[in-house]
Amino acid sequence: MIDSIRKSLGIESMEDVEMLVDTFYEFNTQKKKRMEEEEAKRLAAKADDQSNSGAPAATNAKDAAKGKDAKGKDGKGKE
Repeated sequence: MIDSIRKSLGIESMEDVEMLVDTFYEFNTQKKKRMEEEEAKRLAAKADDQSNSGAPAATNAKDAAKGKDAKGKDGKGKE
C-alpha cells in the first residue's frame, strides 16, 4: 500500500521522501503557530466582550488562556 502511495505521488528517491517529510514537519509547525495565534485572538475577544458586559475580564490573553481573571486569580481564588 505504501508503495502504491509513493508511486502515485511520484516519489522516486530517498531525497523525495526526505523532502516530503520536511514539508509535513514545516506545515505542522506553521499550523501550530497559526492555531496558537487564533486562540490568543479568540481569548482576547472573549475577555473584551466580558469587560464590555461588566464581567471581570482577564488582563491579557495569557491570563485568559490560563483561566485567570483581572486580578490574576483562577476560578478558585488561587493565583
